[in-house]
Amino acid sequence: MDFYPSPFWHTPDWESSTTRPRDGYVVDEVLYAGDFDEVSIHLFPRVRTVRVRSVDAGSARLEALGLSCSPKKTAHIFINKMHRPVVESFRPTLFTLDSDGFTNVRRGEYVSRKPQRAMAVETLSMAGAIARWNMEACYVDDLDAVIERLRGAGIYFDEQT
Repeated sequence: MDFYPSPFWHTPDWESSTTRPRDGYVVDEVLYAGDFDEVSIHLFPRVRTVRVRSVDAGSARLEALGLSCSPKKTAHIFINKMHRPVVESFRPTLFTLDSDGFTNVRRGEYVSRKPQRAMAVETLSMAGAIARWNMEACYVDDLDAVIERLRGAGIYFDEQT
């Protein structure tokens, strides 16, 4: 399979990026890719998710904020409970690309401005993806409340919409 650069919006420092137009963001023609750790948030269907990596806040720190999380996970992905059936039935597809032609734009994230051909492809069950990445899907009633707790505690997180 061949992949081609397409419009992608990002902040000048690449701290935030999206496939949709956003005020104040720079539009760029790129093919976006992530390494093994970065890809975890992108394994989920197009529902709003928030990822906290264990290197940014361990389960004990999250527990202190009232967020029940399992220890020794590489990441905790928070998702609204109403999306649980969609998430659990989703089957993410992973493409392995040659690193040639990609530029690192931030921690674990890369872009290419030229087409790339997949070297391998694999489709997983969501349970298989969660196990492989040693992450946890944390279903919550109010994702906005989770974000406010994380911000209030100064915990770094990624949000996918």
